[in-house]
Amino acid sequence: MAPKLIGSVVLGGLTVPEATTRLNALYEKQIRYPDLSLTVRAYAPEVFWVEGEVVHPGVVRSELPLTLERAITQAGGVKTGAQTGDILVIRRDESGGIRAYQTALAPSAGTSDPTLKSFDVVYVPQTVIGSINDFLKNYVKNLPFSVNAQVGPSPVNTKTTLSPAQLQALPR
Repeated sequence: MAPKLIGSVVLGGLTVPEATTRLNALYEKQIRYPDLSLTVRAYAPEVFWVEGEVVHPGVVRSELPLTLERAITQAGGVKTGAQTGDILVIRRDESGGIRAYQTALAPSAGTSDPTLKSFDVVYVPQTVIGSINDFLKNYVKNLPFSVNAQVGPSPVNTKTTLSPAQLQALPR
């Protein structure tokens, strides 16, 4: 909002009474007895970021307030290997400081699914097993030869396949 008498004013995230109070205080410097009445004609969509072990990480926009579960659902849900018991919700407090809250996707009995505020960041971490699995996938992918790995009893026949170029590169 940018009224001519008071200049640019940021009202995002305020309730109608809070915005009215802020504008009245600013107009009091220009007008003796300001008496403003605000009407909201349209709401901007709320914006959230959902990151980590979700199918579609990134920005989530919603016309309605979202709970943690709904925001993660809009991001495509959690991936296999997501640690749903230690989700972080990061938000700015009233003084502008950053706060992180730890919560679970399935809240315990007697608690409700937390409601998010616009501009919250939701981070779904990966389990230890999930991170080891990702490491092994990337490690094996970058090896100069193929490897067959099996967890459990050792296989009867172990076979390693090398291309002719890889075979030539082996030390003699």
